[in-house]
Amino acid sequence: MKTGLMTLALVLFGSQAHATGGFWCDFKKHGYELTINGVTSRSFANAIVSAEAQLKGPAAVSFDRSHILQYWNEGDEFRAILYKEEEGDSYKWTRVELRTTSPDQCTFSGKLKIEHFDGTKVHSLKDADVECSLE
Repeated sequence: MKTGLMTLALVLFGSQAHATGGFWCDFKKHGYELTINGVTSRSFANAIVSAEAQLKGPAAVSFDRSHILQYWNEGDEFRAILYKEEEGDSYKWTRVELRTTSPDQCTFSGKLKIEHFDGTKVHSLKDADVECSLE
């Protein structure tokens, strides 16, 4: 009985609590539609716990956490680079880059860059205004 109570006490009181926060960006301009959602830890470096993104327009691409090449969420900066390659009838790739800053560390404004190679030509959108939110 004592062993069972000790085990229960260790499980209930011995585990660490981990705070998390979220981020999201929505963009609808210039023929592109991009939605990014994710969860980050509130520990050192704000590591990404989960993330997904959907791009529509000249390119229709779904991204997940494994497609985030670089990520930065420190102080007043939020940056991310997503990249995905696809093979099929032809080789294709898509790269999305976010560079934002914030005066209040809640609403971030900055620039978005999208590049997509469709197998024959690179389509790009550069320096588009984007807003993201973090909590």
